[in-house]
Amino acid sequence: MVQHVHICPVGFYPEPILAAVGALPADKYYFLYNEHEESLKCLEAVKTALAAIGQNNNMEMDIDPFDYSAVVGTLMKIHHEERHQDPDTHFYINFTNGTNIVAGACCSVSYFIGATLYYVMRDEPGSNLSKTERVRIIKTPRIPDIEKMKPFAKDILSKICESKLGIEMQALSLYMQSSPQKLNHHINSFISSGLVEKTKDGRKVVLVATEQGKLLYSWIAEDAGF
Repeated sequence: MVQHVHICPVGFYPEPILAAVGALPADKYYFLYNEHEESLKCLEAVKTALAAIGQNNNMEMDIDPFDYSAVVGTLMKIHHEERHQDPDTHFYINFTNGTNIVAGACCSVSYFIGATLYYVMRDEPGSNLSKTERVRIIKTPRIPDIEKMKPFAKDILSKICESKLGIEMQALSLYMQSSPQKLNHHINSFISSGLVEKTKDGRKVVLVATEQGKLLYSWIAEDAGF
């Protein structure tokens, strides 16, 4: 049975979190809060409301809402730990609350972990939007999930990213001790996901990592250090 985990930054108002309850499947919540008095009040209000409907499987994570890298690291840690407990866990990220920095981190991480990213619309007077209509799912590109990438695929991407000027296909084949045909399956997947670009230098095929590919590589390295 798939576990549905929601990650919700906590702002100053509980409505953007509570308005989504029931609109999407949820088994567990992670609340990213900070020590600001209003954030702490909001966190308590959310927990009280959820407890009233029997939702007590909640975790709290203290974050610095102005430290992009730290927020990304927290999100990736949650993903890493939950996937180790249940590889089929599906993630949802509510980026309505919090600073722009937190929202940016949420959007970036959702792209890399394949999470459902959603935003809760304000309940404007006269709008008459249902709970489901207020929750807007934001479509994001899909790339290989770090947790599901095989070691062989990670090694290919790592080698390409470590080569600042790119690496020739033949050299990659020798390094991986694998035929170009076997490598092509993974490389084509990386290209379609926007992680790698293929160029030509005369007759030579050169593989170059994109900025997205380098970012994923840095997270692969960080993930291995947990």
